[in-house]
Amino acid sequence: MRPRLRGCLVGAIVAGGLFLLVLSVVMAGRDEPAAPKPRTTKSGSPVEVVEEKRLDERRMELTIRSPALDATTKVRLLLPRGWESRKDWPVLWLLHGGLDNYASWTAKTDVDALTRDTGVLVVMPDGGKCGSYSDWWNGGDGGPPRWETYHLKELLPLLESRYRAGGERAV
Repeated sequence: MRPRLRGCLVGAIVAGGLFLLVLSVVMAGRDEPAAPKPRTTKSGSPVEVVEEKRLDERRMELTIRSPALDATTKVRLLLPRGWESRKDWPVLWLLHGGLDNYASWTAKTDVDALTRDTGVLVVMPDGGKCGSYSDWWNGGDGGPPRWETYHLKELLPLLESRYRAGGERAV
């Protein structure tokens, strides 16, 4: 009986964490005006999709060249059924923790099965080896990696303009 109780407790904690993550994503966009335009690279070109690869029916992997990171990075998407049929899918962002990466959610959890019939575009971006989602201080000099800038000002507008993510924010 004890192992079963422990499994239920772990499941409740994971479910609660996912709920808080979704709630924070929804609340973060409350007072936001229209989505910012993608930044440009030093050469003047915008954030760029270097490679787009369909791994299976639902999974798509993007390799993106980011001016904010001054590097390339990866994003995994779980596409909803009928993804091509509309341009405003609700989005669930799953951010990994330290020592994980953009593929950790699909490799270590059953997020694919859990979200299969939800009608939600699931976005799993990389956040660096530390799982840090802020612009780095770099001793007061700023500069790359600027993870917050990448996620909010480069990746989010890219997903809205090219990958059918809905731009409307909950109020």
